[in-house]
This record gives sequence, C-alpha cells and structure tokens, in this order.
Amino acid sequence: MVTTPARLATASHLHDAITHAVRRKRAADHDLALLLRRCVDELLYRDLGYISITQYAEQAHSLGPSKTRALVRLADTMQHIPDLADAVRDGVIPWTKAREVARVITPTSAAEWLDHAQTVSNRELESLARHALTGDTVAQAEARRHASDDLH
Repeated sequence: MVTTPARLATASHLHDAITHAVRRKRAADHDLALLLRRCVDELLYRDLGYISITQYAEQAHSLGPSKTRALVRLADTMQHIPDLADAVRDGVIPWTKAREVARVITPTSAAEWLDHAQTVSNRELESLARHALTGDTVAQAEARRHASDDLH
C-alpha cells in the first residue's frame, strides 16, 4: 500500500484524536482516584448502603478491589506530591505507572521519576520501584536492582 499525502493526513489526524482520547481517559482516572478518596474520607459509601469502599466500587461500578485500593492510595500520594497529580491529570502517565512511582517518590525526586516513567514500560517501572527505597533517585533504584540481581 502506498502512503499518499491524503492517507498520511488522515493517519495523522486519527493519531491526534487517539492521543487526545487517551489523555482524557487518564484524566478521568485522576478524577476517579480523588473521588474514591473523598468517599473513603467521608465514609459516604455507608450512606449508600455499602460496608466498604471496595464493596461499593465493585457492586456499583464494576471496579475490582485491588484497583480501588490502588486508586485510593494513589490519591493519598497525589495530595502530597502535586507533580504526580499534575502528571496523571494531564495524561502524561497512566494511573498504573503513577501507582508504581507513588511507592517511591518524594517531592524532591518526583520530576526525575515522572520523566523516567514516560520512557519505560509498566513492567520495567514496576521492577525498578520494587527495588527502590522511598526518596531514591532512579539511578539509586537501578543500582539496588542490579545488586539484587547479582545475588540471585
């Protein structure tokens, strides 16, 4: 198939539309995390007849318990690290990468981790975060991971 200027223009337009849709979805995940956190903070799920936030999220919205708990934890971290909240709200990284970064970042390390999160896969980021200590730089986390790999 030959790529004509018209096809290229159509493909480019479609790419832009998809990129915009993905960013909107990521922004919705940001909002969902904050809304779930509020529901927990104010125990509003009880007013709706549920005994827990996970029961409410699962029965009312088909959200699994682990995703619900992860989003609530993410909201906690976003409240303390504005750069993380901005990255999720602006669609720079998906909530799944934000979840991993939230385990280790501090306000001073946020920019480096968020930049790194944009360049690696979820699996790579998960592995790195698993070996990091809170406040580690990316390089420190990589060194810990390599040291751990050398032991095995």
